[in-house]
Amino acid sequence: MLNLQLHRAMPMLLGTGLVFLSLELLSWIPCLVAAIRGKRGPSPVLLPFFGPICLTSWLLIGRKPAWLIPLAWVIYPSTVVLAWYTPKMIRDYWDTSKWTRVLEIRGEQEGISALLSVHTTGHYHLQKNWRRQKGQPGILSLSNSGLVEVAGDNYILTGYGHRTVLRKVGDKSFVVEDKDNPNESSLDGWQLRETYRRIS
Repeated sequence: MLNLQLHRAMPMLLGTGLVFLSLELLSWIPCLVAAIRGKRGPSPVLLPFFGPICLTSWLLIGRKPAWLIPLAWVIYPSTVVLAWYTPKMIRDYWDTSKWTRVLEIRGEQEGISALLSVHTTGHYHLQKNWRRQKGQPGILSLSNSGLVEVAGDNYILTGYGHRTVLRKVGDKSFVVEDKDNPNESSLDGWQLRETYRRIS
């Protein structure tokens, strides 16, 4: 009975898998056309897992050759993209995760708060938030990451082509020197206070 129901589901599994594959492949056409013309085009549709799972189920139920199973996954652009970017996403997460954090400093100025963390991986992460009135236009938050170098009690941050210095001025206080940064992420002149330090 179960085998009969599974075999009846085979056309639906195959059809669903091919529909998802078609959607993905068709969505890449305008992207490629825009790239050839040197213009910025729309983002492709990426639907990982569901299509390949349907085709894999169809292959297993139909007792098709086992070598077709990997093919059912690699023909989906979303699977290839996910396999390519997953290690990078994991690495980026680890570089600035709480597990690698050794220092955290905070500051607040004129309705803007900043949280900056330094990590054992040689990276830093900055989170900056604006408190605005309801309906008031403007940026609400931003974050960026980059490399950090320890220079005695000071820290030198490098990110997005800018060099920022965290100069220690007290037991747990730092002053930010960031004059060359014209962006919203600049903290030039801010005084940040240490709120966490890992004891080694």
